[in-house]
Amino acid sequence: MKREITLGLAMFIAAVALGGVSFAADKPFDARDEGFLKDTAQRDLLMIKLGDYAAQHAESQTVKDLGKQVAEDHRQNRQQVLDLAKDNKTDLHQNEKLLPTQQEYFDMITKKPGISFDKDYTKWLVAQHSEEIKQFQLERDHAHDVQVREYAGKTLPTLEQHLKSARDAQAKVWS
Repeated sequence: MKREITLGLAMFIAAVALGGVSFAADKPFDARDEGFLKDTAQRDLLMIKLGDYAAQHAESQTVKDLGKQVAEDHRQNRQQVLDLAKDNKTDLHQNEKLLPTQQEYFDMITKKPGISFDKDYTKWLVAQHSEEIKQFQLERDHAHDVQVREYAGKTLPTLEQHLKSARDAQAKVWS
């Protein structure tokens, strides 16, 4: 038993020495993982702002409820991303401002009246969450950092639920 513990400890020390084990706070994420986190935090910002808008201004109660849930979940998700980056000495250079293309979309869709907004918002949510799910599956399977892989895997069920809810709401407002 003592020999097994000593052997295991020696293997662990060798793995650390050869760079096979990394500690989260030792270094920032690599460029790919950082890019994924930065893009996620920025997409979350638009999800939050549009979700908040939908919760207040959508015509359908279903879309109002969906917007509220999406905003709440993406607000929590964005904070998780920013905390994960901060814990790993990675500055995502985030603020609370939409990118110009996001702002253009926000301005355009929020000018739509009543059910037109509801239809376009649910259509957009379906498209966005379909794409996000693909990206999160890719990161879950291929991210360099184990924390990023775990984060992506833990977030997928929420994104899948949003997609299902968006499809359900879309069916209601388009019928």
